[in-house]
Amino acid sequence: MKSPYGSVEVPQSTSRVLRWLFRHFNVSRNAVVSTLMPTGEALLELGSGEGHFCAKHYHAFKRVVGLDLSSDRVQRAVERYRDTPCTFLQQDLNKPLPFADQSFDVVVSIATLDWVYDLAGCLKEVHRVLKPTGTVILQVNNLGYFVRRIKLLFGVYPNASVFVKSAWPMIGWDASICHYFTKKELSEYLAQLGFTVKKVTGSGLLYKLRNWWPALLCGDLILICQKKN
Repeated sequence: MKSPYGSVEVPQSTSRVLRWLFRHFNVSRNAVVSTLMPTGEALLELGSGEGHFCAKHYHAFKRVVGLDLSSDRVQRAVERYRDTPCTFLQQDLNKPLPFADQSFDVVVSIATLDWVYDLAGCLKEVHRVLKPTGTVILQVNNLGYFVRRIKLLFGVYPNASVFVKSAWPMIGWDASICHYFTKKELSEYLAQLGFTVKKVTGSGLLYKLRNWWPALLCGDLILICQKKN
């Protein structure tokens, strides 16, 4: 497997030391999720964007489906990966998923649930389309990250979106994020909806060190869950 380190572009304005650290010790969220992927017959990705993650993993599944709200992104995914067995569909995740019960072995969502208005409805649909004891891997923001806790302590809005400073410098606006998560609350919420949380990790710079205490040290949360029987 290709090394996940250095898998993020760093602006040239960043200090030389930080750029070196990112090149050698950063692990992207997609790379972490890739290392956690189980095998099975059918994979569903929520928020598949231009299809890169689906295309990377189609060889391990007989069926791979990616859903995204953006018709433009879906079209680009279809064109880019037309020679793969992946299927890409436009879908609003606030609405019922267009699949039969127990259709997928694995469901993955990376940087997507934060923006889904009807979170409960979406997760119930995930539970419905998962096969018994199927796996769901969720990557979301972490409001409990110590940097955001310190910001709140000093009255600074703890933006969870990486796009805010560079593209939308508006106080109190966080790229339309609908939900903020902590490890404890999200784990309890998933349990109520019929999932067992098997592992919680995160991604980012100095990934292995920060995962000693992901609830506090990671800027995101990656949860590996199993559908309860």
